[in-house]
Amino acid sequence: MGFDYRLYFYWPSGHRKSCIREGAVQESSNLTRFLAHRKISLSLILVVACSCLLFAHKTEAAVRLADKFDIAFDRLSTEDGLSQSAVTTIAQDQQGFIWIGTQEGINRYDGYKFESFYHLNEDPTSVSHNSIRDILPDSSGRIWIATDHGVDRFNELTGTFEAMRSKEGLLGEGVDRVRVNVLHEDSESLDMQTIYEVAHNIAKLEEHVVDGKKKQVYVHRKGATRAFGPHTTGIPKKYQDYGQPVIIPGDMGSASYLLAGTEKAMKTTFGSTCHGAGRRISRAAAKRKFRGDAVIKAMAKQGIYVRATNKTMIAEEAHGAYKDVNEVVRSAVESGISKVVARLTPVGVTKG
Repeated sequence: MGFDYRLYFYWPSGHRKSCIREGAVQESSNLTRFLAHRKISLSLILVVACSCLLFAHKTEAAVRLADKFDIAFDRLSTEDGLSQSAVTTIAQDQQGFIWIGTQEGINRYDGYKFESFYHLNEDPTSVSHNSIRDILPDSSGRIWIATDHGVDRFNELTGTFEAMRSKEGLLGEGVDRVRVNVLHEDSESLDMQTIYEVAHNIAKLEEHVVDGKKKQVYVHRKGATRAFGPHTTGIPKKYQDYGQPVIIPGDMGSASYLLAGTEKAMKTTFGSTCHGAGRRISRAAAKRKFRGDAVIKAMAKQGIYVRATNKTMIAEEAHGAYKDVNEVVRSAVESGISKVVARLTPVGVTKG
């Protein structure tokens, strides 16, 4: 049995009813021909019947929703000019064109027809590979395409593609021949600014009191982070009166904390405090114990949206894989090496 994958677009509902009637007639005709040429067991018929009832119920609900909001669907497939039915990514550029990546070329749709682009061995200005992974229209209006052979940039004036080779210094060495899965625009172009950041797992040259004398020493923090107290050299001027901001990530199902460094931390821990809640079990153990789907559902019940590159990563970062961040922070505060500024609960979580 073959399956025809199709694209769905919202359009005004002027021709919705005729589309539904034509679709119903076509589906009925297809089913009749199928039954005439195939012998199907009774059990399979029952399964199909139940599936049809479920499909009919969902379709009826969808039609009622469409009637309520005056919405209809148009189907676009290879019969309409789409290069292939296996769609991998969709994006819209600043001019309103819809770009559709497939496993067999890239397509540009203007609302009426498709223009398809393919890799041609004899044409260096064609797209680098027919397997399209991602499409990014950037804030400057340029179109970037991630393929199985690197990254291309579309030239609107010539209708050609320019491969981003490593010799141009735009990408790492050899990336022009490897698969690129995801593209994103840098934070400056997206008008996003970093409020505060600090490194960990790094050795830094700092001034501390050792044996009663100020000395220049290298401090390497592993599983810890800076927590300089007020009026300490090395932290931004606007934080001098309060102490260094300390960001303590908990886990995606509980909370995180914003702390501030203290004078006691400078005297007892070389200006350091905990870096986070810390793992209770290893990543491998977490993958054996938790399932990504179950974690997503549990987070949704708490009103937390979770997004990750894969569900295995979600299992690794499950709430139960980490220590209680509240207890970890309490120990840091009671020891005097940090003080609480705010407790933050998650609304959305992005991993990877």
